[in-house]
Amino acid sequence: MSSEVVPVKIRGILPVNNGEAVFLGNKDKVFVIQIERSMGEVIKMFIQNKAKQRPLTHDLMTHVFQGFGISVVLILVYYVLSFSFSSLGVKGTLPPLLAAWSPVLISLAGGGFLLRQASR
Repeated sequence: MSSEVVPVKIRGILPVNNGEAVFLGNKDKVFVIQIERSMGEVIKMFIQNKAKQRPLTHDLMTHVFQGFGISVVLILVYYVLSFSFSSLGVKGTLPPLLAAWSPVLISLAGGGFLLRQASR
């Protein structure tokens, strides 16, 4: 048996009693697998480049993980800003009031910018 990977394409999708029959193959061979109807509809939408009526589960999860990653990055940036300005305030390079409020004001401005960009 060969361990070579053979590329295949979707040749067609037909409805059957309990789902969809998906025809996969290349120029030499074609084989059929049966999948559930909802997955068949998703594959048809993908093939025909149709817009989805609503986001699919994996789209929603992608957005959740992206949002979580952005949150972690923003928290780290705030922490670095806070630590840096605190050091400048302790050394006397900046007045203590300015050193204490600078990270908050910078984060507020950055958050406003990101919120404005997201609404476009």
